[in-house]
Amino acid sequence: MKFSETLLEQFESATLPKSQWTHDAHVRVGLAMLSHYPFDEAVCRLRAGIIFLNKAHQTANTASSGYHETLTHFWATAIHLFLTRSKDISTDSQESTFLKSGLAANTLPFQFYEKEALLNSDHRSRFIPPTKLSLDWENLSKFMNP
Repeated sequence: MKFSETLLEQFESATLPKSQWTHDAHVRVGLAMLSHYPFDEAVCRLRAGIIFLNKAHQTANTASSGYHETLTHFWATAIHLFLTRSKDISTDSQESTFLKSGLAANTLPFQFYEKEALLNSDHRSRFIPPTKLSLDWENLSKFMNP
């Protein structure tokens, strides 16, 4: 079975309950999307899906809540780089390895961005590249082990 197929179906149909739309679910959906689609298409689908799901949950997508472009792009890039470098293992092992690693930590973006900057509306509305570390495999791989 590919990455979290049921979760992906619930995400795409906006039937995933709000209580289950956790950081872990975001990462699992990202893993599934990026295993099914090329990077740019996956990012577009993630963007549209998150906005659609937020609307279904009655979560406003504004300058201060809801969808966050920089975080979506950050996580998509981190997952894509990981998947690209772990093609030699099964998809089940890829998912398990990623989720057990420091790459899945919800605090990972703060290793690459100043927290205050990442949380402002500029970063929410458009992708802004990291300022602390470049978002590449050399830097990401340092966080593989929790």
